[in-house]
Formats: sequence, C-alpha cells, structure tokens
Amino acid sequence: MATIITSIITCCSACWRVTKEYAIYPVKQSIVDTFDSIQESLFPYKQGVKVPYSYTEVPSFKFP
Repeated sequence: MATIITSIITCCSACWRVTKEYAIYPVKQSIVDTFDSIQESLFPYKQGVKVPYSYTEVPSFKFP
C-alpha cells in the first residue's frame, strides 16, 4: 500500500515539474520579457544605461 501511494506521489510530482518547466516557466519569461521591453522603450535610462551627457555639457548645472 505504501509503495502505491509513494508511486502516485512521485508520478504527480514529476507531472507538476514537467508542467512548470515546459508550460509555466516559458509563459512567465515571455511576460517578464514583454514588461522589460515596454519599460526599456518608455524609460530608456532607468536600467543602468549611461545618460548621453555629463554635467559639463549642461550649461545651467552648477556642481556644489
């Protein structure tokens, strides 16, 4: 009886793992990639990209 229950649990665990790796994870990654693309297009200098000017190129900037 214990062997049957253990086998059923093992089979369900394997099915859940396959579902996560081949169905849920790719969907999650595509959602995250889409969100990142939208953020990059709306706010291009938010994620560590250097702004194309420095404080010396802005005439009204006063360095303290």
